[in-house]
Amino acid sequence: MNTSWISAASYLFPTTIGRYVAHQFLKTTPYKNFSKDDYSFLSLGTQHRGPNHSEYWTLGEGKPLIFVHGWNGHGIQFRATAQKALEQGYRVILWTGPGHGDSGPKRSNLGIFFRALMETCKILGKPHALIGHSFGAMASALSVAHGICPEFLVMCGGPAKMLPVVSAVPKHFKLSARSTNFFHAFIQKNAKLSPAEADLYQLKSLINCKTLWIHDAHDKEISVNEVKQLKPHWPELQVKITEHLGHRRILKSPEFTNAVLEFIKDS
Repeated sequence: MNTSWISAASYLFPTTIGRYVAHQFLKTTPYKNFSKDDYSFLSLGTQHRGPNHSEYWTLGEGKPLIFVHGWNGHGIQFRATAQKALEQGYRVILWTGPGHGDSGPKRSNLGIFFRALMETCKILGKPHALIGHSFGAMASALSVAHGICPEFLVMCGGPAKMLPVVSAVPKHFKLSARSTNFFHAFIQKNAKLSPAEADLYQLKSLINCKTLWIHDAHDKEISVNEVKQLKPHWPELQVKITEHLGHRRILKSPEFTNAVLEFIKDS
């Protein structure tokens, strides 16, 4: 896609182009990569409509584990771990956030996403563990920092700070300074959350549960340096680095499943 016109137009129509780019950034594409096994697994559970057009599937009984997907993802991406968790007697909740399910507008943002997750946690009761991937890892961390109190938090392949992620968008399109300002203002107004507030260097002091970060050394979407640079500032954080599993395939791996289930065992 030729985006050079966007850069040029941002100098002539900074407000319009800033908003246009923000709208494009917030659009979601619902997850479609379901296998027959995925459908079979979901059919074993009960689907529920959640807050703000979120939805979730519940399976099993026992201590609840809430699985939180990333941008353009779905709770079913955690099926490998969810199946093992069911076998071990946990209750599994596969959560799908606003803008990613069957209903509602196909757009989302971190503020809407993590607040819907918090409301879901309040409906379901205190989770034994929150397990989030990528964008969902940051949403899970924000939920804990804002009062959800699981025994365990697992983050996989997420960013340590959201501001660089968001700031990369106007840089990519080479927007004018005024258009960039409108872009950031639009994002913040819609999310009711500044990207600077989604910063684990600051949030870590508000996360009072045992926390594990899993990241692949060869993740091409979010660098493993996110956790490597954060770790010295968060000594209590447990870290597991995998090899050659990438950003999404890691969720299907035995390494991920084993690390999660070993970590959330009662001591």
